Amino acid sequence: MGLYVTPNDETQLLNVASYFYNNHIKFDVVGHTSNIYFLNEYNPDIVISTRLCNHYTIEGNLISCECGVSVSKLARQCLEEGICGFEYLTELPGTVAGSIYNNSSCKTNSIGQLVESVKMLCPDASVRELTLSDLDYSFRTSALKKGIIKGIILSAKLHVERTDDIVALKEKASDFKKHRKENLESSPYTLGCTFDTPFINGKLSFVYRVLYFAYMGLLSLLRVPKAKKQHLQKIFFLKLTGYKELIPYISDKTMITYIWKDENADAQFPNYVKFMNEVMKTDKMEIEIKQ
Repeated sequence: MGLYVTPNDETQLLNVASYFYNNHIKFDVVGHTSNIYFLNEYNPDIVISTRLCNHYTIEGNLISCECGVSVSKLARQCLEEGICGFEYLTELPGTVAGSIYNNSSCKTNSIGQLVESVKMLCPDASVRELTLSDLDYSFRTSALKKGIIKGIILSAKLHVERTDDIVALKEKASDFKKHRKENLESSPYTLGCTFDTPFINGKLSFVYRVLYFAYMGLLSLLRVPKAKKQHLQKIFFLKLTGYKELIPYISDKTMITYIWKDENADAQFPNYVKFMNEVMKTDKMEIEIKQ
C-alpha cells in the first residue's frame, strides 16, 4: 500500500476525495471493513479510511451523521434516548455508510426504513443529495450496491421517532441480539453473511433437500443437542454434495457464513464460491472483494 489517508471529518474527506477525482487518481475507500474481503495480492496505491469521520448530532426529528459513524454505537445511544427503529442495529458491525450502501437488515427491519437523505460525492467531484427513491432499496441491496449510482457517501440524515416506552425498545433489542447469537456466527474471523440466500429459501435441488431434511429429522428423533445437531448437519451435507474440504470453513449455524480460520481458508474460498453457485444455486455475494 502506498498511501493511507484518514480524514478527520466530512469536510476533509470531501476535499481529499475531490482532489483525487479531479486529477484522475485511482483510490479506494474503506470504513470498518466489516464486509470487505482483502485478497492477499491486494496492494492499492491509495486508500482513504473513513474511521475518523464519526461525528453525529441528534436534533429534533433528524439524526445527521458522517459516513464513518459506528452503527452499533449510534444505535445504543438511540436506544437510551427512546428513539425507535434502531433497536435491531445495536449488534450490527460497520459504519452508517456501509449499512446504507448494503441496506443492512435484521429479520424484516432494515436501515433503509430510517434513511431521510444521503449526501454523496460523485466521480465527477460534484456533490449530490440522494433521496429514498434514488436509493431504490430492496432486501439487503440498493442502487448503490447494484452500481447504478457510483460515488462516496459523505454523510446521511436519518429519521427520529421517539417513544416513552424505553423498556419495550430494550426488550426488542435484546430479542434481536438473541436472534443474531442463535443464527449468525460470532467468530471475529467472518465477514457476516457472505451470500444473501438462506438455505431454506435457496434453489437447492429436490433430492438434496429431501436427504438433508430427512437427516435433520433423524437427529431430532435422537434428541441430539442443538449445537451438535448443527455441526452434524453441516458435515452430512458437505460430504453429501462432495465438498467435505469446506467443513472447517463454513459456519455450523448457517451455510452463508464463511470463516477465515487459518491461511488455507484463502485457498478454499474459490471452492466455497463454487459450492454456493453450483449446489446452493446462488451467485449473489454479500461481501465486496478487494483484489
